[in-house]
Amino acid sequence: MSSKIYLSMLMLSISLSSCVGGSSGSLSLKTEQDTISVADNLLVQVVLDTGKNEVDSVDTIINFDPEMLELEQIDQGEIFEVYPLIVSDNDNGEAKVSAASTSDFFNGDGVYATLNFKALKSGKTTLTFNYEAGSTLDSDLMSQGQDVLGKVSDLTLEIK
Repeated sequence: MSSKIYLSMLMLSISLSSCVGGSSGSLSLKTEQDTISVADNLLVQVVLDTGKNEVDSVDTIINFDPEMLELEQIDQGEIFEVYPLIVSDNDNGEAKVSAASTSDFFNGDGVYATLNFKALKSGKTTLTFNYEAGSTLDSDLMSQGQDVLGKVSDLTLEIK
């Protein structure tokens, strides 16, 4: 009897995954230069891949070392219609960007936002997403009320 229940639950899980897209989305940080000099500016793209899901909103929290980098500007992407939250917090080393669609869902990949940093001192530093699987209090991709973010890719830089 318990194997029938397990099989039924497995089939329901597969069915629900198919409704939302069945594939996890991802967020990644990308730049054309992974080595820069002190006082140089650095553009970092926040790239979104929905993993075949129809995403209606995105929240990102990106942490950086404020002794190594200064966040000068955050430019919103063109994926979503509304970007209600764009916050640059150099004291705490945090960038927050939230976006939503008011009509169509987004399915695909593209540049969600661009962060413009200035290098402050030499050394290695890493920009990281604040992300914990299953939590909606951090970075997330929302599709039909479910967080479909399954993978984040951080970025390590060398400042000379």
